[in-house]
Amino acid sequence: MRGNIRRKGVDKWELRVYLGRDPVTGRPQQKSETFHGSRRDADRRLRDLIEERERGRLTVVRTQSHTFAELFERRLTNDPDLAPSTARAYRSYYRTRIGPVLGERWVRSITTSELNDLYTQLRSEGLARGSVQQIHAIISSTLKFGIRERFGGLTSNEAEGAEGGGKNVRQPVEAPRPEDVLRLLDPANHDEPAFLLACRLAAATGARRGEIVGLRWSDLEDDGRLWIRRSIHNMGYGVMFVKTPKTGRGRSLYLDDDTAQMLREIRFDPDLRPDDYMTSGNVEPRSPDWITRQWGILCARVGIKGVRFHDLRHFHATYLLASRIGLNNVSGRLGHANTSTTLNIYGHAVQEKDREAARIIGQLLWNKPTDGS
Repeated sequence: MRGNIRRKGVDKWELRVYLGRDPVTGRPQQKSETFHGSRRDADRRLRDLIEERERGRLTVVRTQSHTFAELFERRLTNDPDLAPSTARAYRSYYRTRIGPVLGERWVRSITTSELNDLYTQLRSEGLARGSVQQIHAIISSTLKFGIRERFGGLTSNEAEGAEGGGKNVRQPVEAPRPEDVLRLLDPANHDEPAFLLACRLAAATGARRGEIVGLRWSDLEDDGRLWIRRSIHNMGYGVMFVKTPKTGRGRSLYLDDDTAQMLREIRFDPDLRPDDYMTSGNVEPRSPDWITRQWGILCARVGIKGVRFHDLRHFHATYLLASRIGLNNVSGRLGHANTSTTLNIYGHAVQEKDREAARIIGQLLWNKPTDGS
């Protein structure tokens, strides 16, 4: 097909010239023009357009955006499963590592070998394996989103065949020592009661920092049960985002008697309302970043290095498992979607329990004293 003419009215014509197929979508492209005049003049104008095409003056024009940069921005704007804090982390990786290499590439032109070359280059620059794996996860999930959106004719995810930074071998979690946790929870080392409360809740429940600042006084039951119904995320520029916890559903757990009593004494304040957040004392929540900043100050004050606030969660889980609390119960307290997640993270603690179980069964089989075990 070279071109055609279609009458649209008296001495009014639509001229169309075929330009070829879009290399991304495979769809035919054409130049369309409305012409006023006689049929003879319209034929002459069509021949001129065809001649311009033959000389390369008329070429395929992308009618849609198809670059990885455009797909990435579309995902950050439209993906409902992407938390604001996650989107901020993705944007940081994109700006420094992904965008300079893939940003202007058409999504259908990205290949598996090209991605492997990118990961090899990043590792040669000294980037940690975990960071390379994170970059791979961002690229792969973005292309997967593009397939779901039918973006730019994308039909396959080339990242699925890429090595992605090598096999992910999870390092055993190292929980803080109990004596260090006790120093960090000592009221004498705290200037702000609200932050002491946050630390105590983290150690007593294993909750994440966003869940800690998301607790309201209405979440505390009279019997010492605490509901974790929401999590606070920092979107930047002082904007907070409230959502359900990471697994998408809330959970409840019992507090130890001392922590429950501590909360009851604070709740007795007549100025506090049920909808007030526990760590802020009003209806506006604290930012999770407040916890991180205060934690750094606290650790410097007591002289403890290499311990994060999130490690209180590891402390909670590791010592419960070491005390023979069932895996299902620990997984529920942590808010994991299933016990396999708990086992993947805290498998070393479960192995220690299994070693102890082997010792006990061996004592029974060989008729040895069990030492009260």
